[in-house]
Amino acid sequence: MNDKSIKSILVILVAIALVIVAIKLIGKLIGILFPIAVVIVAAYIVYRLMTGKKLF
Repeated sequence: MNDKSIKSILVILVAIALVIVAIKLIGKLIGILFPIAVVIVAAYIVYRLMTGKKLF
């Protein structure tokens, strides 16, 4: 194996590791932000219903 193929393999391995880390971080962020978004949307709908304005 020459030097170029070793570098290519290392770049591919690092890229795969970074993709895995990014997917885990995005999953955690969605787990944290999704319930907050649901509460905000529910509060908005209740506010619009209480004020008598059209929803959308």
